[in-house]
Amino acid sequence: MHFPHNFQTALDPALFRPSTRPQMAEITQPTEMDVHPTQSSQATAMPSKVIRDKTQRHLKNRHVQLIGIGGAIGTVLFVQMGYVLPNGGPGSLFIAFLFYSSVVLSVNSCLAEMTTWMPITSPFVRYADHFIDPALGVTCGFNYFVITAMSVPFEVVAVNLLLHFWTDKIPMIVEIFIVLGLYLMLNVFAVNYFGESEFFLAFGKVLLASGLIVFTFVAMVGGNPKHEAFGFRNWTPSHVSGAPFAEYKKSGNLGRFLGFLSCLIQASVTIVGPEYISVTAGEVCNPRRTLPRAFRSTFLRLLVFFVLGAFSIGILLPYSSLELAEIIASPGPGASASPFVLALQQLGVPDALTHVVNALIMLSAFSAGNGYVYSAARCLYGMSLDGVVAGKERGSTMSRLGWCTKKGVPVWCVGVACSFGLLAFMQLSDSASKVLEWLIKLIVVSGSFNYACISLSYLRFYKALKLQNISRENLPYKGKWQPFCAYYAFFFTSLMIGIQIYSVFITEPLDIPPIIFTFTMVVLLPLVYLTTKLRYGTKIRDLNVVNFFEDERQLLLPEECVICGSTNPRHPGVSGIKAANHGKFIYIIAMFSPNRVWFITGTSSGLGKSLTGILLANGERVVATCRDPSVHDKLSSHYKDQLLAYKLDVTMEEQVKAALAAGVEKFGRIDVVVNNAGIGLFGEMESVPEEDARYIMELQFWGPIHVMKEAAHIFREINPSGDGGRIFNISTVGGYRANPVLSYYSASKFALEAATQSFLREMNPSWNIKGCILEPGGFRSEWSSGHNSKVIPPHPAYADPTSPTSLFRQVHGKIPFLGDPVKMGKAVLRLADLSMGVRSELAGVWIGEGVERSVTEHIATGALGNTPVELPLRVQLGSESLFLVKMQAQSTMDDAGQWAWISHSTNADDMDGENYVKQYLMGSGGFQDVDKALSS
Repeated sequence: MHFPHNFQTALDPALFRPSTRPQMAEITQPTEMDVHPTQSSQATAMPSKVIRDKTQRHLKNRHVQLIGIGGAIGTVLFVQMGYVLPNGGPGSLFIAFLFYSSVVLSVNSCLAEMTTWMPITSPFVRYADHFIDPALGVTCGFNYFVITAMSVPFEVVAVNLLLHFWTDKIPMIVEIFIVLGLYLMLNVFAVNYFGESEFFLAFGKVLLASGLIVFTFVAMVGGNPKHEAFGFRNWTPSHVSGAPFAEYKKSGNLGRFLGFLSCLIQASVTIVGPEYISVTAGEVCNPRRTLPRAFRSTFLRLLVFFVLGAFSIGILLPYSSLELAEIIASPGPGASASPFVLALQQLGVPDALTHVVNALIMLSAFSAGNGYVYSAARCLYGMSLDGVVAGKERGSTMSRLGWCTKKGVPVWCVGVACSFGLLAFMQLSDSASKVLEWLIKLIVVSGSFNYACISLSYLRFYKALKLQNISRENLPYKGKWQPFCAYYAFFFTSLMIGIQIYSVFITEPLDIPPIIFTFTMVVLLPLVYLTTKLRYGTKIRDLNVVNFFEDERQLLLPEECVICGSTNPRHPGVSGIKAANHGKFIYIIAMFSPNRVWFITGTSSGLGKSLTGILLANGERVVATCRDPSVHDKLSSHYKDQLLAYKLDVTMEEQVKAALAAGVEKFGRIDVVVNNAGIGLFGEMESVPEEDARYIMELQFWGPIHVMKEAAHIFREINPSGDGGRIFNISTVGGYRANPVLSYYSASKFALEAATQSFLREMNPSWNIKGCILEPGGFRSEWSSGHNSKVIPPHPAYADPTSPTSLFRQVHGKIPFLGDPVKMGKAVLRLADLSMGVRSELAGVWIGEGVERSVTEHIATGALGNTPVELPLRVQLGSESLFLVKMQAQSTMDDAGQWAWISHSTNADDMDGENYVKQYLMGSGGFQDVDKALSS
C-alpha cells in the first residue's frame, strides 16, 4: 500500500511511532464505550480497571480562564505580599517576584504540553505515577491534597475576619457554617455551577487587582487627593535609607541577601496558577482548544497581577513605614490589614473606597476557598481512578470515593475536602487559633515539591517521546525552550524547598512549633513514598514501553467545528465535523487521512451507511454504491472530492464492472472492497418461493463473486505493483451455524464463505491481495428491524406454536440485538489498518443532535508500529457471534472425535490413513506445499 511520505496524525503522533518491541504481540481488546447523554469526560482508562472516570465536560473557555486567575489571586496577594516589604525592600520584592514568575512560567510550559495532549482528571498527580513511579504518584497526590485541603480553613477564617471589618454581631460559628455550606452547594451540583460561580467571583478579583495597580501608577504621577507626584521616591536612598534593598536579620550584603530570600519565599507561596488550570482538564469542553489558550495567558497573568502587584507595593509604601510594621505586628480586621489599604489611607482616599476594597478582598478569599475545595476533591478523585491506591475492588474506600452523581460530580471527594474546612472552628479559641497558624506551616514546602514533581514528570515525558520516536511538532501545545525550562524549574523549585526549610532557623529566638510543623511534611513526604513503594513493590517506569494515556486520551468536538470534510490548514488530512449540523448521520473525528479508496456495496443503510460516514470523516475516499445513491446527497455536498455515490445492483455483473471502473476513473485506484449488500429472508425451506430463494443467492453469493473477480483484477493490474488490496466480505454467524427459517439466507452465506476461502487461497502472495470473512451476530440496523428483510408467512405444517420454527420466530422478535453498526464500521476500519500497517485512533463519535459517546479506543498493545498484521480468515463481530461460533466449533470437534471410527472405516484397504495424512497432507510434495506458498 502506498502512502504519502508526509502523512501523519496531526493530533496524536504517538500512533505512528515505530515499534519498540521485537515482534507483534496480542491485540488488546478495546474497552467498552461509555455512553452519557451529555458531553462526558473520559472512558475507561485500561481494561483492567474497575472504576471509570464519570466526570463530565461542562467547563467553557471563559470558566477556565477565570478559574486560572481565581486560583492564583487570593488574600495572599492583597494582604500578605506586602508583609515582606520591610524584610527586603522594594528592589528585592520586585526582583524576587520577577524571578519566581520565570520559574512558574517554566512549570507552566511543562504542564501545558502534557495536559493539552493528555487532558485527564487530576493530571499532574497521575503523570508522576505514569512517567516516574507509582509511589511518587501517591506522594504527589497526598501532597497536593494536603496543600488544597489545608488551605480551605485558612480562607474560611479570612472571610470571617473580613466580615468583622463591618460587624461583630454575627456569631463566628454561624459565619463558618454559612461559608462551608456555600462551598458544598457550589461543588456538589454539576461542575458548570462551580464554573459559573468562579467566573463571577474571579471577575471581582481581577477588577480589584487591576484597580489597585492602575491606582498606583496614577497616584505616583500626582493623581491622588493630595496631588502629590511621589514617583519612585520610596526606591531612592535619599528619601528612604538603604532603599531599594533592605537588610534583614544581618547587616551588609548578607542581610540584603537574607531579605531577598524572605521575599523569594513569599513569592513561592503567592505565585501560583498553572496547576489550577490543569485540574480542570478532565472537565473542560474541547480541552485541546481551550487549555492551550488558558496556559498561554499565564504569562500575562503573572506579569500583571504578581510582578506589577509587587512593584506597586514598593512604589506606594516605604519599606521602613512604621504603620506597615504595626499592621504586620497586629493586623486589624478585614481590609485594614492590607498594605494597599494603608497606602490608600495615607494618600487621603475616602474611606468609602476602603469598604469596596474590603468587599472585593472578601470575595477573593471566598473564591480561593471554593477553588481549593474543587481542587482537593478532584485530586482525591484522580487518585481513586488510577495508581496503586485506586479503588480497584467494589466496596473499598477508594472505590466509594470514586463514585459520581449523574451530573458527574464526585460528591464523596467533595465532602472530604469540605470537611477540612471544619478546622476553621479552631479560630474560636485563641490557643486553637495559634495551632491553626501552625497547621498552615505544613504546606510551606508543599507548593515547591508539587512544582518539582511536575518538572520531573515532564523530563520523563520528554525522554519517553524521544525513546519512542514521537515528534513534539504536532502536539496541541509545544512548550518553548524545552527541556531547558524543565531543568530550570526542577532545579529552582527543589532549591526553594531547602531555602524554605532554612528560613525557619533564622528567626531569633527560635520558634519551635512552626519548625516542627514545617518539618512535618519534609519528613512525611519521603515516608509516604517509601511506605507505598515497599507495600506495593512499585518500580521506576520503563520509558521504552510506557504509553501516553492512549486509553483515556480523546479529542472532543469543539463548540464551533470545522465544516465536514474540510482540511485543517495546520495539519493536512485531518478532518472534523459537528454531527449536530447533519441530522442523524453518524460521524467520527478522525486523527489522520491515509488516503485510501474504499469500494462499498449496500451503503443506503445499516453498516454500509455507518462505515461510509466513518471513512469520510477519517479523510478516506469512498465509492458508496447502492440502488438509490440520492441517499448520499447531503454527504456528497460536504465531501465532493472524497465521495463517489454510484447506483449499483450487484446482481448485474456489468453494473459491477462499471461501478468499479467509475471508482478507478475518479480516484485512480481501489484499495479496499467491502461486500455488504444484502437482505434478510425469513421462512421455512418449504414456504419460501423459489424466485426469492434464487434472488438471495444472486444478491448475497453471486453479487460478491462479481465484485471480488473485478476487484482482484484492479488490485493486480491497476494499483501499483505490490500494493494489492483488501477484501472484506460481510457474512453472518448464520454462515457458520444455521438456524430455523434462515435456510436460504444461511445457504448464501455458507456458499460465500466457502468461495471466499478458496478465492483467497488462489491469490499469489506477491499480489498482496488479502481478505477476511466477517461474521456479525444481530446488529441494530434496518435488517434487524425488518425494514430491509422479507418475511414469508409460516407454512401450515409448521403452524404449531411449539415447533422450532415458531419458537425461533417468537424469540427473534423479542430478544434485543447486541451489535452497534457504528462499532462494526470502526472494526472494519481497524482491521484494514492493521492489515495494511496503519495505526489509527478514533474519538468523539456523535450520534444525532447533542449526544456524544466517549470512544477512546486503542487497537494494539504498546507500540504496534507500521508492520502489517496477517488477517484471519474469519472474524466474529459481537459477543453473540463469538459464543455461537465457539459452541458450533466445539460441537463439530466433539462429533469428529466421537464418530472417528466411522471416518476411518471408509479408508481403502491398501492405504493407511495415518500415513496418508503425514505424506500427502503434512509432508512435502503434497498439499502442505500449497499452504507454505500461501503463508510465504
